[in-house]
Amino acid sequence: MMWIKRNLPILIGAVIFVFFVALSIYLLKQAKEKQNEVQIKHRELVDRLQALTSKNPYPSPPNIEALASQAVTLSNYFERIYASLPKYQKEYTTMRPWEFKGYLERRVDNVRKHCEKNQVELPASFTCGFIRYVGGTSTPPKESDTDELAHQLDILEALVNLLVDCKVGRISALKRSYLPEETGFNEDKVDGGGSWLRDPKLLYESQTVEVSFQCTDETLKSVLNTIANSRSIVLLVRQISVDSERVGPREPDPSSFGPSPARAAAAPPNIGPGPRGQPPFRMPAAQAPTQTQPQAAEEVKMVMGNEIATVHLRLDVIEVKPPQTAATEQKPAAAEEGEPKKG
Repeated sequence: MMWIKRNLPILIGAVIFVFFVALSIYLLKQAKEKQNEVQIKHRELVDRLQALTSKNPYPSPPNIEALASQAVTLSNYFERIYASLPKYQKEYTTMRPWEFKGYLERRVDNVRKHCEKNQVELPASFTCGFIRYVGGTSTPPKESDTDELAHQLDILEALVNLLVDCKVGRISALKRSYLPEETGFNEDKVDGGGSWLRDPKLLYESQTVEVSFQCTDETLKSVLNTIANSRSIVLLVRQISVDSERVGPREPDPSSFGPSPARAAAAPPNIGPGPRGQPPFRMPAAQAPTQTQPQAAEEVKMVMGNEIATVHLRLDVIEVKPPQTAATEQKPAAAEEGEPKKG
């Protein structure tokens, strides 16, 4: 007992220490259990989130109605666009090689005469992209290619007419996409080969052409606006390069400024009173303007010169198929996909 009394503070401290150690171990165990529960719940939530994100979301009934309305609106919008585009409905048949060669040369000659009539310069070797078939020493194409070549001729002639209508000064070059059978001659072939996209599953065809011409800056604006607003042929500008240079100036005609000597001599004298004590003197006659505003602007052009632009365009010609042709081409493709293989 005496020992206990002597060491009572130590015993009390030891009991308190053991109590706090036991309490700490208990609390640590409780925290560890809570941590495990939180980790398990977190893992369940992550698995649930991954399962939800891997599935397609199922829209609610209001969303389904909104999507149906949007689908109808988009369908009507695309139908209006399709109806507004020009449909290429011309059909082409094959011709005998030498007959097609003569037909091609006549058409090219008519294009040259049309350009000459409208004061559009052409190089001596201009053949609308068919230099390999035009000329005395050239050979005709294959009969199987004549229908597609006639198709390309119509497209290139329409492009030339568009440039002539815009009053360009010179057409330097015109290149087309060669057919797969045309090999060994690349003088008027589109750089990089070009392409003629003819997928039966699509509602359009496209092919690449290139044209180089010279014109003023204002005419270039007219050409680009005409391409954008054309309703006879759909053209997409894929690449454009412009090099400008100033041409001139020229000396204007001095007689265009001021009145001519004959008019000045014929003008009536204008007599005014002289200074005090001096005889009257002849006053200079008032001179009216002798040229209108357009004439003055023309004189400014003569003095300042003109900006001449050398333009190179790479275009995609888009030809929209009529609904009957598109449906006819899609049906055989669908039949081939659904037809069982024999053997």
